[in-house]
Amino acid sequence: DFSILEDDFYVGQVSKLSSTSIVNGQMTRSMTWSVSLMAKRTGTIQIPPIAVGAERSNGVPIVVNEPTNAPPGEAEVFVTSDIDVDDTWVQAQILYRIRIYRAVPTRQPALREPTISGVETLVELAGDDRQYESVLNGKPYSVIERTIALYPQESGEISISPAMFEARVLRNGRITGRKVFQSDAHTITVAPIPPPPADRPDASWLPARDVVLGEDWSRQFDELEAGEPVTREITLSALGQLETQLPAIDAPGVDGLNVYADKPEFGRTVEAGGIRGQRKDQYAIIGLAGGEVELPVVEVPWWDVEAAEWKVASLPARTLTVRGAGGPETVGGPSGPNEIAAEAAPTGA
Repeated sequence: DFSILEDDFYVGQVSKLSSTSIVNGQMTRSMTWSVSLMAKRTGTIQIPPIAVGAERSNGVPIVVNEPTNAPPGEAEVFVTSDIDVDDTWVQAQILYRIRIYRAVPTRQPALREPTISGVETLVELAGDDRQYESVLNGKPYSVIERTIALYPQESGEISISPAMFEARVLRNGRITGRKVFQSDAHTITVAPIPPPPADRPDASWLPARDVVLGEDWSRQFDELEAGEPVTREITLSALGQLETQLPAIDAPGVDGLNVYADKPEFGRTVEAGGIRGQRKDQYAIIGLAGGEVELPVVEVPWWDVEAAEWKVASLPARTLTVRGAGGPETVGGPSGPNEIAAEAAPTGA
């Protein structure tokens, strides 16, 4: 159990090797654990004894000096990390980026992502790792960049420990022992959910950088035959939000129309600003009789995390002209064949 080491050290990769030797007919078996450690502080530190069954190893005192690593642009290998915000709100996206810079070849590389503590937080990878070349102070580096999206689920504070990169460095044709490189630690303050706008007291909480509403129709919607369905697809997308957190667009209840909701579709894309969640709601709309019917405005209140204020994404009202099969019937008129056909239409038509 190496957890006792975590008080004073970052515990890196642990490897185990077993061996058996026979000398003069005498068999000896051994097990060796190799643990990569990086001190959390300077000064005199005791590597504590490690228990193996009933046995205990010796404690080892070491002296940890101030780091003398070369700065970025001079070091052969270094790791950086950054966050896009220091303060945010519950369920709002935080982008955490790790970059590994290497000016020399490495062997057996291993990236240990940070420990995230504090308030409950959802963690999502924001796309695949990126690899590119960069030049700092005239020195070329091969860079690997990983972006992680964090979504705090309650107010308070998030603590992010340093990310660590372990590898053997190939220098002058020789491979060094395992070395550990670390980034900075970060702290983020998470504010509680602000109250909804006064004119929309029932608004769902939707923090994002950008929200877009769009619509598609299966055919021209301004002239419809009574009893014949047309499909309306409403797409809600939010930059900086997961698709599972987007509110549903409820089917409108309008006299003169039958509206059948289909199963929603979910998806996401990754942009420079993080994850853009997307939700598509589809509705089959059937006019019951001739006349004009108005679909109401569609509105989605959302919290702009950059402006720190409520905004509203909207689609305008739409007027549907329904032509009755038996003549100039009006919406709400007597029942007829078209109305019966509409009632019999299957869900999702």
